Amino acid sequence: MSITLKTVPVEAHWSIDLVERYHALLKCSFQIISEELKDLKTGKDVILQMAIKAINDSAGPNGLIPTLQVFGAYPRMCHSDPPNPSIAQRATAIQKAMNEIKKINCKHLVNNALNQRNGLRTEDIHDLSLNSEVLVWREAKVGKAGRWDGPFKLISIENETCKLAPLSGPTDFRSTLVKPYYRDIRNYDNENNNNDNDSNNHSHYNDNDNDNTDININNSNDFNDSNNICNDRTLESTTQNNIETPLRQNLPRNRELPTRFRIPNVAML
Repeated sequence: MSITLKTVPVEAHWSIDLVERYHALLKCSFQIISEELKDLKTGKDVILQMAIKAINDSAGPNGLIPTLQVFGAYPRMCHSDPPNPSIAQRATAIQKAMNEIKKINCKHLVNNALNQRNGLRTEDIHDLSLNSEVLVWREAKVGKAGRWDGPFKLISIENETCKLAPLSGPTDFRSTLVKPYYRDIRNYDNENNNNDNDSNNHSHYNDNDNDNTDININNSNDFNDSNNICNDRTLESTTQNNIETPLRQNLPRNRELPTRFRIPNVAML
């Protein structure tokens, strides 16, 4: 006999009821047996044991009987040895408890059938690829509404359990509490257009700076070489070449004559 530990996912309140749903049967069986065995002054431990036996000998909501699954048959009493009065009274109490347990199970089945709802659609989650962005439903405190939190990355899916990668580390969530996260394509296109406009404006400013630099260089050359005809022709040819050819990314060099040729008062040796 082995024990298997199953971790309950986050916000999965339906899993908590797997054990608590047997409390009503056990409580009802314990009360019936206690009322039937008042005269025998039976201890509470024995009454609890008898109540558990009554539950195990009865069919559950799924139609399964635990005693038959374990032993394969009910333990029967031998007819050769008549039972003691106390044993017969205990058997009667257990039989009454089993009848009440059957009524509770039938009521439970009818209520489940009347309150049956269609489950949530989880096909969209199973169709997602790994590392897709999803949102998770998180419950708030008492008196406040819950909210969808995220987006988070989808790491893996195993049956109806989704493993996500939030900031605190990988966490398991039920697929009914997870939905795909869709981004608005229009906002995405607007962001790309804004980035393109910024890059175009930046390149336009650089072109204007290059043009202003060329104008300043040409003005300085005209001012310094106003007395030299040869330099004027050189500047005109350079200007024409700059107009015909496209601008380079690097700034053009400032071609100037030596100081002794640009200042007329300096004597040349």
